[in-house]
Amino acid sequence: MITRYRAPEAPRPGIALTLSLLALALMFADARLGLLAPVRKTLGAGLYPVQAALAWPGEQLRSIDGYFDDIAALRTENQLLRTVLTQQAGILATTERLRQQNQSLRELAALRPRIPQPGIVAEAVMQPRAAGTRRRLLNRGSQHGVAAGQPVIDASGVIGQITRVYPFSSEMTLITDPALSVPVTVQRNGLHALTFGTTSPARLELRFQARDADIHTGDIVQTSGLDFLYPPGIPVGVVEQVEAPAGEPFAQVQIRPLANLGDPQLMLILQSDTSAIPDDPAPARPAGDAAGRDAPRTPGSRDLRTGTTPATPPERATGTNTPAGTRAGAADVSDPATDTADDPTAASPAAPQP
Repeated sequence: MITRYRAPEAPRPGIALTLSLLALALMFADARLGLLAPVRKTLGAGLYPVQAALAWPGEQLRSIDGYFDDIAALRTENQLLRTVLTQQAGILATTERLRQQNQSLRELAALRPRIPQPGIVAEAVMQPRAAGTRRRLLNRGSQHGVAAGQPVIDASGVIGQITRVYPFSSEMTLITDPALSVPVTVQRNGLHALTFGTTSPARLELRFQARDADIHTGDIVQTSGLDFLYPPGIPVGVVEQVEAPAGEPFAQVQIRPLANLGDPQLMLILQSDTSAIPDDPAPARPAGDAAGRDAPRTPGSRDLRTGTTPATPPERATGTNTPAGTRAGAADVSDPATDTADDPTAASPAAPQP
């Protein structure tokens, strides 16, 4: 059966005209009277979920793309901040070191008017390898006027003494070294004594002091100037402990140094004239002394080339403040019988007549 094609019927002019007039009326009513606003709100609310569902895939794609972009930007920024932080840390460390040096220089500059001797500012350039070593290497040597035996101080007190000198550097021994001693006085009453280094890197001791010596905790100990090296009045330390053990003839006096011995930075090397001081003054002895004994060393005298004190009783160096010092001083009085026995050229006394 053959089906014939039938053309669609043309719209009726009346329906099209009616719809056109209705559309114009609605446009006029919405534009002039606002009658369709509630209808538009209702339709918008109903269609919002559909719009959100259609827009969600695109938003997720953009969010994922932005997430990876943010991670890359954060990594770059973090690396940049790390670099800046490292640079700032170096600058801060340098600034802090310069601030400390500036403070030390100010303190040394304030110290100069109180010291009659000229001085050379030196810096510790090398720390000892072994812990507890009592030596420091300074960046000033013989080319700068440094000589062995010269004392070293800082703004707080005595640090040590130059023991070895090289052309452009020198070696300093701290006052806590057991081989080093310094003549001192107690600031409160002027009592003379000698400080010696101990096994502790931060302690000194006063030896050969009587049990009833006028030394108390908190006393300031300063240089006496009797060795012609340290100017008098430079702080050395503060007394921290005074004990008189039973059965011991001397008191045990512990002193804490006032100078920075742990990590000294800037120091002042005092230009003491060590060449003008005799190394070991000794009294003259008879030429015919057959024993050939060496002349006795002056008690408390030091070898200015090494900065050490010989193992001799230091009582006489401390004056007559202790009983031991009094006895040592009395031993210096000449005894005719002793002098005659020592001098074979002296005339023998006449034999008694029967």
